[in-house]
Amino acid sequence: MTHRGETRVALAALSLTVAAFVAGCIWLRVPLVDDAAISIAYGRSLFQGHGLRLTAHSQTVEAFSNPLWTALLGLSVPLRLDPVTLASRLGYALAALSLAAAAAWGPCDRGDRTLRLDDVLAALVPCTVTAFPYWSCAGLETGLLSLLLSLSGALWLRERRTGRGVGSAFTLGLVCLTRPEGALYALAMVALTRLQPPSRWAPPSYRWGTALAAIVGWWIALRWNLFASLVANTYYAKRDADFGAWRYLGSFARAHLPLLIALGATLPFALAAHGRRAALSLAWILAGAAFIVRFHGDWMPEWRFIAPIAPCMGALAAAGVAGLRDRYGARTAAAVSLSLLAVAGAGAWTRAPRLRGTQEVSYRGVYQDARVLGRHLRSLGLRHPLIALPDVGGLALAMPEAEVMDPAMLADWSLARHARSLALREDYLRHEGPPAVLDAHGPSAWLTQLPRLMEAYVPMASVAPWLHLGDGVYVLRGLTATDDPRCPGGRRRVAAMSAGELAAAVEARSGAGDPVTALRLWRCAWSDRDDARLPSLGWRAEAAREARAESRRSEAAGRWEEALRYASLATVLGGHDAHDRRRTEALRERAIGR
Repeated sequence: MTHRGETRVALAALSLTVAAFVAGCIWLRVPLVDDAAISIAYGRSLFQGHGLRLTAHSQTVEAFSNPLWTALLGLSVPLRLDPVTLASRLGYALAALSLAAAAAWGPCDRGDRTLRLDDVLAALVPCTVTAFPYWSCAGLETGLLSLLLSLSGALWLRERRTGRGVGSAFTLGLVCLTRPEGALYALAMVALTRLQPPSRWAPPSYRWGTALAAIVGWWIALRWNLFASLVANTYYAKRDADFGAWRYLGSFARAHLPLLIALGATLPFALAAHGRRAALSLAWILAGAAFIVRFHGDWMPEWRFIAPIAPCMGALAAAGVAGLRDRYGARTAAAVSLSLLAVAGAGAWTRAPRLRGTQEVSYRGVYQDARVLGRHLRSLGLRHPLIALPDVGGLALAMPEAEVMDPAMLADWSLARHARSLALREDYLRHEGPPAVLDAHGPSAWLTQLPRLMEAYVPMASVAPWLHLGDGVYVLRGLTATDDPRCPGGRRRVAAMSAGELAAAVEARSGAGDPVTALRLWRCAWSDRDDARLPSLGWRAEAAREARAESRRSEAAGRWEEALRYASLATVLGGHDAHDRRRTEALRERAIGR
């Protein structure tokens, strides 16, 4: 077969592969996972003008680990698109494009415009890894990450061959904005850039590094400005979790043993004949595995963290088969390819039906339960309910008027930073809440270890059994349509205050050295009133400044708990600024102790 004829056949095969992948994603019907709804909620808040928050009234904290994907999903607001549909369809559309980009590694490495049949193997192999289509459909960033990795690899191979361009640095920077492990992929490529000199003369490599550092540095600076942190809040929320990294990797290896054996068998041929392509794909596979080991696996099914590197596995397989072809001829390479696809494809064919329409924690179920809870809280007169429930994605979309204390810690700066201290978490929940409703099972079962907090609650099933919210949901004891135990002097008294009277009462309590009562007054009114019936934003900013100044005076005098309570008042009145929150929690550690 001539080169031109093989290119036509390969293009047809690649087109059919991409089309079949999209059809398979549609057939899988994977429900949107609730974590994807977190990104949707943040993107929606951003484009609605509330900043990067879970809801308009929640604290400023980075509960997502995929900023670029979050921003893309936020476009559903100006484009007036259904965000759930956008997340799902955009995910598998980008994953389909990543297959084509992975197939382009061969031509970019060789420096010609031909597409060989062994190049198409880079697109076929990921289709046999069921985690790849499954997570491409679930609304998370899998498709975007795999596309950016595939594009980065193709551009890097071309740049190493020609000695020109920094496009791979730009796309690799976007990889770092898509997932935390992007830093490992970047380090791997930086190492290879140093070890793999370009085939032709190239300008100094600092241009490439400068382009990468500019993108990553911009995001780190922005993150600090917005969230008062150098890493995402998910790091603190999950740093002590252990889901069994080696068990996680081992289960994937057992389920995909033929593929891994084939990759290992062809690796020497790949390194010998196509060293750059093989080295890059292998380095990224190892980087993905290193992230899993470092952060102890994942609780979600179907190997979510492995899914984005499936195209890298395909690229490695393609390089290995190309090496076989160079040494033993096209027939041998074709026989190996067909055998690999037959065995790996049979495993995927068996596994895929079990995955169809399933999701561990689906957004839809969380959303429906939150809608039921929201209607009940509105019937009690709560306009801005303070709630502590996990699975906050569907919750935020169902109750955008709520303020969330996330007991799963992803969307809560304080709880995540104090994940190793029950005393600090209890102090935070009791003195800056308590929330009207909390969930004390599953990822938030640790709440049952806080007796002083839990004694203020009764099971929701005992007061509103018709809601059918489960045994783990609790409501504040004594909370009714006419009373709220959090309100100083009673709910009726606070409700009767005008906005001016409320402002004066908060100022009076704060000025009298009682920031705790001042904060409870504000919380009580905030829960019950629309924004129009609250003191102005200007007053809130000024009151926050006064409380902040009083906190610093108390700190200078060594009155640590008083400094903490004024800092809490300033943080809440000021709209949950992350830098205020950081200082408040530092004071909490000092006042309450670790």
